[in-house]
Amino acid sequence: MTVIPKPLPCPLRPHTHPKATMVCILATVMILFGFLSEACAARAAIVFAEMEKDDAESEALEETLIVYTTTVQLSAYYSRFYWLTNTKATKDNLIRTIQTAVNTYTTVDLYIIAHGGMQYLWGHYNDRFYVDDILGLKSLDHIERLRFVYLGSCHSWDLADEFVEAGVTSAIGSAIKMTNFPFYPRFLNNFGARGLYLQTAVTLSHTPLVDDFRVCGKKYITLRSGK
Repeated sequence: MTVIPKPLPCPLRPHTHPKATMVCILATVMILFGFLSEACAARAAIVFAEMEKDDAESEALEETLIVYTTTVQLSAYYSRFYWLTNTKATKDNLIRTIQTAVNTYTTVDLYIIAHGGMQYLWGHYNDRFYVDDILGLKSLDHIERLRFVYLGSCHSWDLADEFVEAGVTSAIGSAIKMTNFPFYPRFLNNFGARGLYLQTAVTLSHTPLVDDFRVCGKKYITLRSGK
């Protein structure tokens, strides 16, 4: 009797179940989202806006525009905003908020839009933030986490180096009497959405013969970078 051998089974072709593929994709997305969330969670912004230094209780139009512009342009890049506007925009509140922020986040940026001069910034209730107050920030714990300061006040270039001396990585200010519009929204777009280096963002945001913002400290940080 002749025995007919059984045919050898053909090797199965590699096959990935659709559900397994979907699980892998979702896992990858979650991992990437986790990394992005962690990076964003490590970054916060403080916004100090006071254009009614004469104690008006209602927000000035410019303050409202600052809040709206900042939210629209930068909300994708910070996990937390600390808002100090109008009556909340005082020296003591600013110092306390800086300490709270740097205790909580590894990178903190500060945007100041206020009246000022060569030796001070003006808060609410005629409250002034002088050069000595700026230099005093170096005594705060973790002040090195305060990475960048935008100084949107007249002659604020004279205060930028004090912030850097206090421990800030970079600061920008105006060397002349100035206005924040249209420079501020242009700068937020260039520094934020476009991801340009700080110096490049400042240069491209200028209106010729009108603006004269300058960088003190490191000129080539980006909003998404660390120090």
